[in-house]
Amino acid sequence: METCVLMQLKNCIKCSIAHILRYKRQKCSNFKQESINFRHFTDRQTRIRRGISTFRR
Repeated sequence: METCVLMQLKNCIKCSIAHILRYKRQKCSNFKQESINFRHFTDRQTRIRRGISTFRR
């Protein structure tokens, strides 16, 4: 049977790993969201430019 100190240490390590993984996952999802937002912005700019260039013709 494990001692209390060993059990607490094991739980602490599990908790730390879970926090790190959650932070990395959250950071990754934020990056994906920023990437999607940037893509929408650049698509919009391209459409606006195309619209202006066709309007001038």
